[in-house]
Amino acid sequence: MGRKKNYNIEDLRLRLMAEFWQRGASGTSVRSLQAATGLNAGSLYHVFSNQESMLEQSIATYLEEVVARRIRSHLFSGDWGGVRSFFMSAVEEILLSQEQSQPSTCFLAKLSTELSRQERRSLEQVRTGFQAITNGFCHAIEVAKKNGEVKNPRPTQLLAWRLTQSFYGLMTLLPACNDVELAAQLVEETISEVEGNAQ
Repeated sequence: MGRKKNYNIEDLRLRLMAEFWQRGASGTSVRSLQAATGLNAGSLYHVFSNQESMLEQSIATYLEEVVARRIRSHLFSGDWGGVRSFFMSAVEEILLSQEQSQPSTCFLAKLSTELSRQERRSLEQVRTGFQAITNGFCHAIEVAKKNGEVKNPRPTQLLAWRLTQSFYGLMTLLPACNDVELAAQLVEETISEVEGNAQ
């Protein structure tokens, strides 16, 4: 009788996430996943069923470990400056990742440009991630409106989508331009526009 193997699922999910984040959905092979996790193909399929499930687990881990943490830390701080720090923490993380030869873009941004319509469940997870970010921005804007920090009369949802659009664009372009000063300027202009102070 074979020995039953115990796997640390959370550790495997983190390793899968790092591999898909580094290589992208289309660039990740079973062989690279084996190398990343230390498991053979049979064990990987025993734990996760198929490669699509592995990608879905990776996205779920990213949403829990990166997106939710950043939203809680910055957008639910009760401080309008949290919006700025939300953007800049992501910018700094990308630039630091480039220096350390680690994944250097937002995983959601990367996947949104790479996944096909056939990968519906994964795409839905990506949409869920961006919706969570937008909801976080809505919360921060509502608090800031009550505190008089945002005077823009436009609907909160529209302003939140403007911030999400800017965040997505910045996360997509930053790895190519690698300019923290330009990123900071774009963040300031976007925030000023949302506040109702844009020239």
